Parts: sequence; C-alpha cells; structure tokens
Amino acid sequence: MRILSLTLLILSLALSACGTQETSDAQPESGEQQNTETETETGDDEDSIHVGSSPTSCGSESQGLEPVDCTMHGDVNAFCVFSNHCFCSAADGFQCESESQWQSLEECNPGSTCIPIED
Repeated sequence: MRILSLTLLILSLALSACGTQETSDAQPESGEQQNTETETETGDDEDSIHVGSSPTSCGSESQGLEPVDCTMHGDVNAFCVFSNHCFCSAADGFQCESESQWQSLEECNPGSTCIPIED
C-alpha cells in the first residue's frame, strides 16, 4: 500500500508538471505595446542553436574553431560532423578542398569546405 501511494504521488506530480504552462495575465501599462512575437517566430533561438553545428555554420567556437559554410560552393547535401568538420557528398560531385587527416576527400579537416570535383 505504501509503494502504491508513493507511485501515485510521483505519477500525479509528473502529470501536473507536463500539463502546466507558464502564462502571464499581466497587461501592459498604458502607452506600452504588448510584444507577441516569440523567439521561434524571429528565428533567433533556432539560429543560436545551430551556430557551429549545421552545414552552413560548421565549427564550434568551444573547440577553438571558426565556423565555415560547408555548402558555400554548391554542395547542398554536405553536413557537419560533431560541430567540427564538413562531410562532402562525393556522389553529388563534391570533395574537400584538400586531403584530410582521415585520408579522405569526403570527410574534411576542420575549417575546410566542400568544392566541386574537377575532372
């Protein structure tokens, strides 16, 4: 019975935490406009999440890297690996600017971008 009571208490706390949202009934003072735009609508929150970890911004400053755009030369299928380096899509005709530490022309050194393969 004791375990059942404890389980029900934990379950009810979890459900109440999931079902509540913080709302504000505060009205703006006269002369002030209410700002209804959210971070998601402006894109600011999303942009800050992907800095250093997306194909168009690859290279985390926490790793001492300057972000690069893996797609800047047209490789729309390039992606960022571990917020560290670009991986180019060879099947689409792209390779790293130079051979990498992985002896690959698909997986680039940090700071290197994807360029079209020249015949």
